[in-house]
Amino acid sequence: MKTSQLDQHEITQLTTTYSGSVIVYDSITSTQTRAKELLQAGLSTPFAVAANAQTAGYGQQGRHFFSPANTGLYFSLVFPLSTGTFPQNIGLLTTGMTVVVGTALTDFYPQSNLAYKWVNDIYLDGKKVCGIITELKKVEDQFVGIIGVGINLATATFPTGLINKAQAMDPQRAINRNHLLAAILNAAATFLPHYQSGTFLPEYRQRSLVLGKKITIHCGQQLISGKATAIDSYGQLVLEDQAGHLHSFASGEVTKVEI
Repeated sequence: MKTSQLDQHEITQLTTTYSGSVIVYDSITSTQTRAKELLQAGLSTPFAVAANAQTAGYGQQGRHFFSPANTGLYFSLVFPLSTGTFPQNIGLLTTGMTVVVGTALTDFYPQSNLAYKWVNDIYLDGKKVCGIITELKKVEDQFVGIIGVGINLATATFPTGLINKAQAMDPQRAINRNHLLAAILNAAATFLPHYQSGTFLPEYRQRSLVLGKKITIHCGQQLISGKATAIDSYGQLVLEDQAGHLHSFASGEVTKVEI
């Protein structure tokens, strides 16, 4: 089922706490790629790039993100983080944005029971409905975050390799994507200047898909298995291996969760 057409003017009219610009494309290779191009060209931050469809959308590890026209919400938000010094506790940025997006989705889909797979995915009924990627760029003396979000809203058909891994929020329901994007941008504008506070962590932990489970995490060239025992105050995942040793991960990918 198609969702409402993205409309730059309507989104801008609906933004309140978010004061940046919004740029909408019908089809684009990747909102993340275009956002970096605009940043390099000197566009003032904050700004958001949204697209009705992506032909080369990507997520963690550069993997392709399926982005068909009309049935998803795909956007990137570019936001200044710090000046002069590298932003601290950057792990709280991705986990916090996961809660921002998850809260907005819950408002639009009240019956859904969403879960967060550390560090950047949102799941519904055991399948992925949303992926978030955070990249950092330095422009002169300013560090800027480029936060890409892809949400399966009403996508009914997925490629063979994704059928058992991904699903839509609700293929039978059309929502107003302009309203949803504006809600996320408004919430993000309130959250981002204070992301290091970690006030969202109790909510993130409560909805965690991995805490208390046996998992395997891929970090760099390592694969480590054990029990996910905590998500600490920096957003790091704490894993206890079979020898009882604790490992803290600021980044990485959970490749297996044993239910």
